[in-house]
Amino acid sequence: MNLRNLSQEELECIEKYSGLLFSPSEISDILEVDRQIFIQAYKDNEQNIQTKYKKGFLLAQVSLREKLFALACDGSNTAISEFLKLLANTTKTLLKL
Repeated sequence: MNLRNLSQEELECIEKYSGLLFSPSEISDILEVDRQIFIQAYKDNEQNIQTKYKKGFLLAQVSLREKLFALACDGSNTAISEFLKLLANTTKTLLKL
């Protein structure tokens, strides 16, 4: 079974909905696409579905991290602590490269 060609609008919806932290399965339901076929297309990155999904997910993280950074700069101890955790995790990742 193959996934029908998704429209540009549907591909943009994948990016948008992943940024709202919907799972690929949930997005298939929203788009009214067979779940198993959509998940396989996601795994195979057909029509750049996985790429769109990851981009939306990462852009949501960008937005949240910007807000977290602003709160940390304003002196929020909780935000500072969370940002330091992100910094440590990123540093570990970079050292592994």
